[in-house]
Amino acid sequence: MSIDKSDKHFTNLNKNLITPYILLILKNINLHGYLIMKELNNFGLFGIDQGNFYRTLRRLEKDNLISSVWQTTEDGPAKRVYTITQLGEEYLSIWADSMKKTQNVISNFFNIYSTFLNPYSNFKEDNYSERENE
Repeated sequence: MSIDKSDKHFTNLNKNLITPYILLILKNINLHGYLIMKELNNFGLFGIDQGNFYRTLRRLEKDNLISSVWQTTEDGPAKRVYTITQLGEEYLSIWADSMKKTQNVISNFFNIYSTFLNPYSNFKEDNYSERENE
């Protein structure tokens, strides 16, 4: 059996992280959708379906986590510019706390995992050389 990294188990993580990343981006600057998508790519979240992305923005607006206004310029078409709301900042804070706890769980996983990869990692070199000399 081979493992396909495009499997939903691998892609669901990115899908679940889109909301907090959008809020994190908007915490620092108000942007229109295209630039938010570009920032998500800079964070390493690639392959986001554009339709789903804009539906996510609309859902976040409906849930009052972000707001938007139409920005019109003489140069081009009107663009919807998104801003994080107070509720969005509270939601982001909750996510950050949750991610910190998750980070600890993941660190523990890798500590245990690395021990299995190298079962002698807990075995000190000094103890080994002492046993050789006996």
